[in-house]
Amino acid sequence: MRSSCRIEAVRVDGIDQLGEQVLGAVHRLPRPTVLLWAERGLMDEPQGLYDEQRLAAAQLDPHLVRPERVPGVNHYTILVGDEGAHLVARRLLTEAGLA
Repeated sequence: MRSSCRIEAVRVDGIDQLGEQVLGAVHRLPRPTVLLWAERGLMDEPQGLYDEQRLAAAQLDPHLVRPERVPGVNHYTILVGDEGAHLVARRLLTEAGLA
């Protein structure tokens, strides 16, 4: 089995996702927020996109962004897995004052 995606298209799309406007958005949030991050990666590998060191390097304003690791989830299951989706839904309801 192999992907039917064209590598050139993947590269172009990936570059758009890492542009300055996207990367800088976290520094322009209008109010304090929680950044929920998955501990495991896209293909369930032990290293996810974020970890404590990478978040520290991002120099997030601690008064504006509070990172919170979501244990036991990966890139996908933080939103579509039972445990991750429940946690995210509870956090959204809490933030909206509906919990």
